[in-house]
Amino acid sequence: MKVVLVSSQALPTPPPKYGGLERIVYWLSRELIKMGHEVYLIAKPGSRIEGGVLLEGTGDEVSTFRKYESFVKQLIKDGEAVVHSHEWLYAFGLLRMRGVPCNYVLHTHHGAAYNWPSPPPFEKPNLMGISRHHALLLEAEMGIPHKYVYHGVPLEEYELYEGPREKWALFLNRATPEKGAHIAVWIAKKTGVKLKMISGGSELYGAFAGYAAMVAQRANNYGVEWLGEVDDVTKKSIMSRACCVISTATFEEPFGLFAVEAMAVGTPVVALARGALPEIIKHKKTGLLSRNLQEFAEHLNMVSRGVIDFNPRSIRQYVESHFSAKKMAENYLSIYKDVLNGNCF
Repeated sequence: MKVVLVSSQALPTPPPKYGGLERIVYWLSRELIKMGHEVYLIAKPGSRIEGGVLLEGTGDEVSTFRKYESFVKQLIKDGEAVVHSHEWLYAFGLLRMRGVPCNYVLHTHHGAAYNWPSPPPFEKPNLMGISRHHALLLEAEMGIPHKYVYHGVPLEEYELYEGPREKWALFLNRATPEKGAHIAVWIAKKTGVKLKMISGGSELYGAFAGYAAMVAQRANNYGVEWLGEVDDVTKKSIMSRACCVISTATFEEPFGLFAVEAMAVGTPVVALARGALPEIIKHKKTGLLSRNLQEFAEHLNMVSRGVIDFNPRSIRQYVESHFSAKKMAENYLSIYKDVLNGNCF
């Protein structure tokens, strides 16, 4: 099968540091290629793909669509091919408005459907979320059915760590208010639990451009170690030694890739039970889900003091069963085949 994966034009695919969407698209491309499929990746300049074809965009989603519209239409005309968009604006959805049937074009939302018409201006747009909770929210917002596929990580790149863990916790998430970085600092001050923070990406969101600097200053004032953005090797090393990875997000988290990354190395996750996190974290087995900040503080204290003990190997096995990159690719491939057979949704 020929698969055209359309990534965002915000960051290279894969990203050098921060960037969940682009990392997922990269991992998906690798798994599809391993399965023997012919993969084309449309992505921001500076991206890469091993064993597939890179088509560099312009840095803008709409002009990137214009650049590759004829090429993609020809691929579809020549044989079995699907276009799987992951863009924020879904510019490649314009294919549907320019004569391409529903069984060749799909789209995965990685967040809210910002500025989308509800419903979209064409029937059966084949829209997908990244968790059951996310898909249900999108269905309610847009008034049309959504399927969903969980993200998965390449397990060979996440080594299980069964050694001794430190007493400090780790915040690993984007530096925007809804992700709750400022709340994590407050919790550390309230509980006395030492905290390290790997965070960044706020410069991509104009309204929150100064947020990371504000949180970093507050962290410094309260004895929290602000590390900013780090590379993957450093992130995995720190993540493996933490007593837990925490989430103080205040919004309906669509998935929570940070949680799967942590669990892949055997680190439990303590999180507010928001959005899809109750689907991703198995309470008392791979982490703790908190109903409110008071309970969160109690859970964090318990984990940091070793009152609750987690088995790193069991946590890792849970990820192997539910959230591998291979499983993600297999699930998407099943939907591709359904759509190609005319089962649009």
